[in-house]
Amino acid sequence: MTTMTRPTPTLSTTPPTRNDRTLLLGDLPALNKDSFKFWSETGKIGPVVSLRFGPANMVFVTDADIAQHIFQTNNRNYLKEHNLVKVLETGGDTILFTAEKEEWMWRRRLMQPAFHRKQIATFCDVIVEETEALLAGWQDNTLVDVDAAMKHLTMMVIGKTMFNVDMAGDSAELKAAYGRFSEFIINRTRHLIKPPLWIPTKANRQFVAGQAVIQDALMTIIESRRHSAEPHNDLLDMLLAAKLEDTGHTFTAEQLILEMSQIVFAGHETTAITLTWLLYLLAEHPDVEAKVQAELERVLAGRTPQMADLSQLTYLNQVIDETLRLYPAAYVTSRESIEADQLGEYTIKSRTSVIVNIYGIHHDPRYWENPEQFDPARFSAEKRKTQHKAAFIPFLIGPRKCIGEPLSRVEMQLILATLLQRFRFQMVAGTVVEPDAFFVLQPKGGLSMIAQAR
Repeated sequence: MTTMTRPTPTLSTTPPTRNDRTLLLGDLPALNKDSFKFWSETGKIGPVVSLRFGPANMVFVTDADIAQHIFQTNNRNYLKEHNLVKVLETGGDTILFTAEKEEWMWRRRLMQPAFHRKQIATFCDVIVEETEALLAGWQDNTLVDVDAAMKHLTMMVIGKTMFNVDMAGDSAELKAAYGRFSEFIINRTRHLIKPPLWIPTKANRQFVAGQAVIQDALMTIIESRRHSAEPHNDLLDMLLAAKLEDTGHTFTAEQLILEMSQIVFAGHETTAITLTWLLYLLAEHPDVEAKVQAELERVLAGRTPQMADLSQLTYLNQVIDETLRLYPAAYVTSRESIEADQLGEYTIKSRTSVIVNIYGIHHDPRYWENPEQFDPARFSAEKRKTQHKAAFIPFLIGPRKCIGEPLSRVEMQLILATLLQRFRFQMVAGTVVEPDAFFVLQPKGGLSMIAQAR
């Protein structure tokens, strides 16, 4: 186990580098050539690797002990600011990704009750209803663009649970604007050197226009709610009513717009991608799919899943966790050190950018036996007891742990319990599935599969 000590003023040793670094652009050409290959290869060089993208220097960490140090033990020394995520600050600071000021803690406290299990339970019917609405359009042996279908479904769910709006009806323009927002963010992260938003490139103009649509639509919803006594029983109602008794803090309309936009982006994109990967893995592993189906039959016997059923779907939950291990949507995350710190055998200076390799840690043989194998049994209650606390971090750990994890997990469980009772999935002959690693880890070019009615 790596020992963490108090930092010394200078680097004790220099972390290793890649051997294909260029003089001018550093490691940027290798990253742009094949980002998934780049991150995978770099993680195998060592627990701490030095990277340089153009003029920007940083370290790349693939070690559970060091990750735990950064996220938990010494988390106060690390800010969540880095080029990989600064694109998300185009409209201001948000709690989900980038807020680093003193207000972060009270904003987190304001949001926390909205994601408590009791509140999430009120969304169960909506999640199941939206899933059934999607499935109503499928027939036996239907070729389904699973990636697009899951993104549509999770967007519909977040629209109802967040704002109580129909993203396919009256709020279709808002859904389209969020789609352009997601596309812009993902495309922008393909290049660590990118033009500022004030430069009127075609992409920047489209993004700014989409941002205006989102802001105007959300402001209209917020103002309407503030002048309405009718309860809507959604997340927005919770956030509008939220107030800290000890400080009196509440959300302004502008802060709500930022927070809600990030909830929509993070809440539908990452959940949808995990569902897509999971359906692919079940199609590739019929033995696992059979066990999931047997559990669904035993617990539900064909009926609609409820919140109370989810704790009994233990094997399905193991499949979800194993999918998150193999294909974490957020495959890397970043921090910036406030002061010098010791990371393993290396001392980093203050203001050092640190990228934590979540994918690499999830695939590290030091923590996982046969790490490339799809084996949900590794998440049994007994085996969990022996796992390193930071070897499985799809939602991170520590104070910055994803606030939306409980909602995401319940959403995935209910969608899968509904969907898999109706359909199984088969790969299209000749399909080759490869990960594409930019803002999120997703199947390259999407994923279409054959949905077969049960």
